[in-house]
Amino acid sequence: MKKLILVFSGPSGAGKSTIINYLLKEFDCAGLTVSHTTRMPRDGETDGISYHFVTKEKFLKMVQNGEFVEFVECFGNYYGTSKMAIDDVLKHKDICILDLEYEGAYAILNDEKFKEQCVGILVLPPSYNSLKQRLMERNSETSESLDKRLNDSFKVKKIAKYQFVLINKELEISKRKIKDIVNNLKMAKV
Repeated sequence: MKKLILVFSGPSGAGKSTIINYLLKEFDCAGLTVSHTTRMPRDGETDGISYHFVTKEKFLKMVQNGEFVEFVECFGNYYGTSKMAIDDVLKHKDICILDLEYEGAYAILNDEKFKEQCVGILVLPPSYNSLKQRLMERNSETSESLDKRLNDSFKVKKIAKYQFVLINKELEISKRKIKDIVNNLKMAKV
């Protein structure tokens, strides 16, 4: 089987992490890249597993050294996927999964090196109100960051870059759909 890179993006609270974790349990041949970020860890996040949490200075030095395939500043913090993170996953797995903000996804989906391997999957909540409720239930947002996330959440400018759009209304249905998508992609890449 040829190597496959699944690029997930969508607003915070759409259910990307839940769907990605489901795929990782269902497909032994899949691995998740660990991105770098300058934001503070949330409850339950572990350095080196959830993200590589680094200082802004270290992050910018890595940018200067050309270590990232993509990086973006979002909500005052930097996020980036290192070349090494993708290579590490693809050394041991057939499917590399990335969880990226829109700009990072566009960068990889348009990159000549990765174009043939990449499949873009946009995960969206069923409505603005359901997204607001999900984010509020997290209890991890300030009033200001919640407003910003909600205002930016449906501003997907280049939706045509994504091969699949998954509306995550009911989790069990979304899980079945994403499993079918991945199985079909695996068959197409043989």
